[in-house]
Amino acid sequence: MSRILLHVGAPKCGSSALQTALSQAGRLVTPQGEKLVYTAARPLLGRRWLPLTGARLRVTAARLPHGYAAWPGAQDTGDMAASFAALDRVRNTGAAGLLPVVSQEGWIDQSAQFAAALPHWFEPGAEVIVHANARPPLEWINAAWWQWGVWGRLPFDRWLDRGLAQGGLSYRLGSALQDWAALPGVRLDLDLGGD
Repeated sequence: MSRILLHVGAPKCGSSALQTALSQAGRLVTPQGEKLVYTAARPLLGRRWLPLTGARLRVTAARLPHGYAAWPGAQDTGDMAASFAALDRVRNTGAAGLLPVVSQEGWIDQSAQFAAALPHWFEPGAEVIVHANARPPLEWINAAWWQWGVWGRLPFDRWLDRGLAQGGLSYRLGSALQDWAALPGVRLDLDLGGD
């Protein structure tokens, strides 16, 4: 049985911290003895993707300005078909005792694209674990301001008004997670950031 754990985000909910820890750790072992293998990817020329694990991933992450590696999102490449094909190859490395982990915070809104491109992932017997982190709306707005808003040199209230007017501050985490949970065979793992 092929297996995979998708960390789907959400943005401004600790994804960078999680990706940093995973990039540095490489392999992890759960208390039950299951091995988690974090895999990131880098698009290459010619519709190919280079999967990164272990020492190669740690070295690559250390050389990146932000210090972590993740799976590229739709904003990073226009070739989602190649991305999905590479993800499928990673999923096929998952077996009993070995669980590949991939992370891209932008996937939280892409359950329909996954279901359309990879319908065999959601057939009986397949295992797709979808992990998401979420923050309450006020904490989320605060985190968004400190990453996105403060650099625009607008006062908070004007930044917030502009973001809401332009639809750029959409907080629809609950409905996005419902969409993932509705897919057959998905096990949703949600971290609300509580103590």
